[in-house]
Amino acid sequence: MKHDVEHLRRALMRAARACPPSAAVPEGFERRVLARLRQGAHEPEPVLAWVHGLVRAAWASAAVALVLCAWLWGSNSVPSGTGPAPDLETTLLAVMEDSSSLGW
Repeated sequence: MKHDVEHLRRALMRAARACPPSAAVPEGFERRVLARLRQGAHEPEPVLAWVHGLVRAAWASAAVALVLCAWLWGSNSVPSGTGPAPDLETTLLAVMEDSSSLGW
């Protein structure tokens, strides 16, 4: 694997050297990029990775709890046994009473 990465790096460097520098590239850009490549990738700290994962899990749990509380609060707002049916029945009967008084 290390050999493949080194081969890829050399191929990329050859391709980069084959292209002439542009005037749009700021001064010292190549030096900064090469210095960063020489540093290599930094390894994450395992403890910080665990802390980061736990913080993300805590936020996700808080969001789930908030949604669950909102759902429970919204679903219990109408007492069981009463619903839109009595209101509909009252409305229909009121219309029937009004139409009977017209004498059709």
